[in-house]
Amino acid sequence: TTPSDLNNTSFKPYNINFETMTSQFVRLRRLSTASSVTKPSDYVLTTVWIWYWKNEYGQWLEYGKQGTRQGATSADLENIYLADKKSVLTFGFDNELNFQAMIQRNRLDRKST
Repeated sequence: TTPSDLNNTSFKPYNINFETMTSQFVRLRRLSTASSVTKPSDYVLTTVWIWYWKNEYGQWLEYGKQGTRQGATSADLENIYLADKKSVLTFGFDNELNFQAMIQRNRLDRKST
């Protein structure tokens, strides 16, 4: 499938499983450039990863944006993740982000997102 196929009215969408990185019986892979936090700011061939969390209303919000209670930014989280992909980050007085499991959990009410 090429990007031009998306404009084709006969194009049928595929079911993609991002956990197993498969579609039907085909293995998929994700390609990206180096993370933007690992290169100088004037280096143009990087991928800017954006980290999101899901609130209690089912809305996905970007970490560190105004109006969210999360203080860490996407760049902060990307740096921590690249340094140790198995780490658990505790922030605020009741939240933790488990990078290995890719879940955020409120330690007081035990809800995970």
